[in-house]
Amino acid sequence: MNPLRSRLKIRHIQVVVAIAEMGNLLRAAQALNITQPAISKALAEVEDVVGERLFDRTPFGTKPTLAGDALIRYGLNVLADMDRMHDALSAIRRGEGGQLRVGVFSLMSQWAPFSRALIRLRAMATGLSLTVEDGNMEDLMSKLDAGTLDVVVGRYPYANQQSHHVVRGLAPDRIVAAVRDAHPVLTLSNLSIIDLVGYPWILPPERNIVRIQLEMELKALGLAFKAVPLASLAIPVNVKLVQSSDLVMLMPSSLALEQADSWQLEILPIELPVSVGPLVAISRGDRVVDRLRDALIEILSEEAKV
Repeated sequence: MNPLRSRLKIRHIQVVVAIAEMGNLLRAAQALNITQPAISKALAEVEDVVGERLFDRTPFGTKPTLAGDALIRYGLNVLADMDRMHDALSAIRRGEGGQLRVGVFSLMSQWAPFSRALIRLRAMATGLSLTVEDGNMEDLMSKLDAGTLDVVVGRYPYANQQSHHVVRGLAPDRIVAAVRDAHPVLTLSNLSIIDLVGYPWILPPERNIVRIQLEMELKALGLAFKAVPLASLAIPVNVKLVQSSDLVMLMPSSLALEQADSWQLEILPIELPVSVGPLVAISRGDRVVDRLRDALIEILSEEAKV
């Protein structure tokens, strides 16, 4: 029999996670509102249960060992599941039915199939407690791995690839350039990237792979932006800026094709020298079966084909 089931307590996990997060026993004890001797005793107990040392002491504080890393990684999921259990029981007491936490890449938060899928799921699951959070893919994937999100919709960041990730393709995508519908560049024929570098641009932040690709290709052509680009991934802000100026912005084609007319934008007829992966839904294969999560992914797949 697995001794962790009978001997490891939630308090032990909380202690180990707090030490990892705070960097030493004193700060961890303060965070948990217990004494340092009490946290030292609790750490000794959990190390006895596990049969391994969990932390090394260094001049810079405590550092998790390999065993410590493993306990912290899975312990965070246990704590997240405890929070979710509490929320589910609270929802039942309130008469609600089920809970789902969805992360969406900020650039895709206004993608029509995503909103349609959420509406269909709410209609299907009466009383559903639904939480939606947008952000960059790296942060969202960290939350998926920590168990605080059930599914993430966006582009799969292969740098964060894990064996437990289950990736469901939704739709192909590419990056396009868009301008206001009265932009001077629209009067040009045989438009090319050379015609655009003299105008101001809105680009993703400097470390973004799309920006890196674009700037590398321009450099290879002996080109550079005339003005320092404005760095922003906030689509609503970017759209307002472009509508009232000669700025050029980048957009996912899946969003641009849906919204260009209503936002009074024109998609420029050029192929940008950048590539991105398809839109996907990412979940975890090592978690318990979740009918609401799986239903949302199925609905998203259907809506993306409309």
